[in-house]
Amino acid sequence: MAIIIAVTILVVSTIFLEILFSNQFMFVHENNLINNNVENSREEKRVLIYDPLSREYSNPELIDLLMKTFTQHNYTVDIYIGKNATLDPLYHLDRYDIIILRAHGGYNNNSKIPEPVGQYVFTGIYFNEAIKIYGKNKIYDLLKHHYIVKGVIPRNGVSIYELPLYVVVSPLFFKDKISSLKNDTIIIYTGCYGLDDDVLANIFLDKGAYAYLSFKGDVTWVFGDQILEIIPVRIAKGEDIVEIYKSLNETQIRDPYTGAELEIRYRK
Repeated sequence: MAIIIAVTILVVSTIFLEILFSNQFMFVHENNLINNNVENSREEKRVLIYDPLSREYSNPELIDLLMKTFTQHNYTVDIYIGKNATLDPLYHLDRYDIIILRAHGGYNNNSKIPEPVGQYVFTGIYFNEAIKIYGKNKIYDLLKHHYIVKGVIPRNGVSIYELPLYVVVSPLFFKDKISSLKNDTIIIYTGCYGLDDDVLANIFLDKGAYAYLSFKGDVTWVFGDQILEIIPVRIAKGEDIVEIYKSLNETQIRDPYTGAELEIRYRK
C-alpha cells in the first residue's frame, strides 16, 4: 500500500488537480519517456487533433468535420481520441502546423506549492492505465519532477476520491520536453483557463509557434466545440488565424453559459 506523505488539492472551479507523492517507488530519471529519435517531416502540412475530452464528452460529428476539411485541403491529419490520447503525441508537437487540443483544462496560480504555476492539460488516460503503458518508474519520475499531476474531473454527488485519476500534463512538461515548434504552428486549446495567464502561451510562442488561441475562464465543452466548428475550417482554407479572430463577433468569442472569453496571443 502506498504511503502518502503529502496531499495537495488544487481547486480550479470545475476541475480539481490532485497531487499525490508516494515513497513506495524508486524514481529513475530518464530524459525522455518516449523515443524522440523519430524523423520529423517538415515538408508536409500536418494537423494534430488531440481529443481526450471524448472519453467523457464525445463529438464524432465534429471530429469527422475536422478530418474531412483538413484532408480536403491536403493536410495529413493525426487523431488521438479518448483513452488513445496518451502522452505520446504531446512529445512530438514539433511535427505539426496546426495543433488542436480538445481537452479538459486545469489551472494553478498558487506559487507556494511545488507544482508549476500556469495551465494544465488533461490527457485521456487514467493514472493506473499510464503505469501499465509506460511503467511505474517512468510515470513516477514524471510525477516527481512535476511534469504531470493526478487530476480529477468532479461529478455532482460523487466524492472526488471515488473518481478516476487522470494523468494531467503541467506547463513544465511543454517547456522541457518540447525543443521547438514549427515557425507557423497554430495551437487551439479549448480547455478551461487556457489564457487565465500567459504562462502556456509564452511557452509555445517562445518555442516558435505563430499563434495560441484559448479561453480565459471556465468554458463549457459545448461552446468550445462551436469554436472548433468555425476557426479550424477557415484556417484550412488559408485564412490567417489573427484575422479570423479579429473578425469574430461577441457571440462567437464569449461563452453564454459561463462568460469565458476566447483570446489570442501571437508573434507580431
